[in-house]
Amino acid sequence: MEAGSISANIAKVSREVSTAADRYGRRPGDIRIVAVSKTRPADEVRAAAACGIVDFGENYLQEAIDKIEACSDLKLCWHFIGPLQSNKT
Repeated sequence: MEAGSISANIAKVSREVSTAADRYGRRPGDIRIVAVSKTRPADEVRAAAACGIVDFGENYLQEAIDKIEACSDLKLCWHFIGPLQSNKT
């Protein structure tokens, strides 16, 4: 995916979050967008981070470890999403 597409998608989601927040009396700044980065390469995580995304969700442990290491120079917050596989516990 191109960085321009990532930027456009993030802008669209941010507008939708802002609209929904206004509709329900919430402040958009109080809502965290967690980008699910599973199956996406580290360079796309970096592109999303350059657009202001700091929260990323992964559900495969080994893939998460690889991306966390590849992006260790960035201040990102990683979230484990989905069920933990029994062979990983």
